[in-house]
Amino acid sequence: MRKIIFLMLLTLSMLSVGLQASAQSRYEANVAAWKPFGAVDSFEYKVALKPELFQSGKALASFATIWEALQNQASQKGFALKAGKGKIRERTKSYFDTADLTLKKAGFIIRVNETYKDGRPNDEVRFSVKVSGKSPDFILGAPLKSAIGRGKVSTEDNPYEADGKIVSRLEKSLDIKIDSAALGNLRSPTLQQFSRIAPILEKSGLSPSTQLKPVVAYSYSAKMGTVTLGGVDAEISLEAWTNGWNGETLVLEMSLGVEDQDYYAIPKVVAAGDAFFQDVMIKGLSDFRPKDENFSGSKLLLLRGL
Repeated sequence: MRKIIFLMLLTLSMLSVGLQASAQSRYEANVAAWKPFGAVDSFEYKVALKPELFQSGKALASFATIWEALQNQASQKGFALKAGKGKIRERTKSYFDTADLTLKKAGFIIRVNETYKDGRPNDEVRFSVKVSGKSPDFILGAPLKSAIGRGKVSTEDNPYEADGKIVSRLEKSLDIKIDSAALGNLRSPTLQQFSRIAPILEKSGLSPSTQLKPVVAYSYSAKMGTVTLGGVDAEISLEAWTNGWNGETLVLEMSLGVEDQDYYAIPKVVAAGDAFFQDVMIKGLSDFRPKDENFSGSKLLLLRGL
């Protein structure tokens, strides 16, 4: 009899543990999976919008129309938005990889941003190396250090929607502001041109002499304003990619981001972010979103799919 009672109690205990595990939130699951391997200091929700909503010749007006719709939906859900300057930034974004995306398959992304003013690029560019698409220990443990002694390292959760649920995508980045001449020829660069600045790329498995091919997007973006999430201001931005200046719109995206926070210590901020993302950006702007959307938060993958 005692044995039967013991087995019954054991079964109930196991069921209780199972129910607790199944009730674990996305945030709790992330903390459990990521914290043993390193810090996470930011998050950025992303959602794709219909490309036809943006016209490069009317960039600010296009963004203003979307912002107005967002404000209307946010107020209905109890969120108050604070408008920013909405200044348009024009940049080219060049991504470098082999034709069969060997770098990306190895977990690495190389990007160079050039900012334009009055139709001319600045001499200084933003060189970025990202680690993503792998296990948390690989991403968080990646030694993203600059060989030239400067640069900012950050780790970010990029949540996106899949089958009605919010899914996390972890990414670690090294960002360096550098003179464009220091990067060398970017039309047909070798891996070594970048790995001498970011040695982590030597772990990609590719030969230093591997030729990389650039894929270039023309970007119009603006920081449209902020919304307070759990006591922290989150920035709302819009960005469009075109196939040339004043060209056809290929990708249009809205993002909601928080930087320089200890992700493991802000459950209320993340919960508020989830609510804003789901109720305002996803459901509230449903008429603004593509019907056949396949967007994991990566505009590059969407662009390559096009």
